[in-house]
Amino acid sequence: MDHCAMGHDCEHICVSSGGSYRCQCRMGFVLNEDRKTCSLSHSQLIAGLDHCAMGHDCEHICVSSDGSYHCQCRVGFVLNEDRKTCSRKTLLGNHWLKADKTHCVIRGVISRSSVSHSQLIAGLDHCAMGHGCEHICVSSDGSYHCQCRTGFVLNEDKRTCS
Repeated sequence: MDHCAMGHDCEHICVSSGGSYRCQCRMGFVLNEDRKTCSLSHSQLIAGLDHCAMGHDCEHICVSSDGSYHCQCRVGFVLNEDRKTCSRKTLLGNHWLKADKTHCVIRGVISRSSVSHSQLIAGLDHCAMGHGCEHICVSSDGSYHCQCRTGFVLNEDKRTCS
């Protein structure tokens, strides 16, 4: 005789056994003391929390995962060794460069040189690092500006063309 088919008061799963039935919970839940209802297990509660919303120390982006969180950087930046802060990632020749105000890192080698950070940045192709130009990006003087193809005019936003 299937006692579950005759009616039961299990919140999740009813299992017929012998002349009666017992209740079980779905994965991630535990059976409460009343032996009928289920609650999220402690590990599911922890995993289900938005740890970023509870506070974090990520400089750019916080990602909640697996009962904890980790930090990520916006496009064009790399995560520093502290796994919390980010540095701009730029292309110098065919080498990726991570630079701050005191030193730069090229392929993991730290170098301090007589070339200032601003001189180094001025020599980079800023268009290659990403831009918002609709038509043409022109890298110059440590920055970039947008231009439009022939027959178009640069809009006030200095990025789009009409």
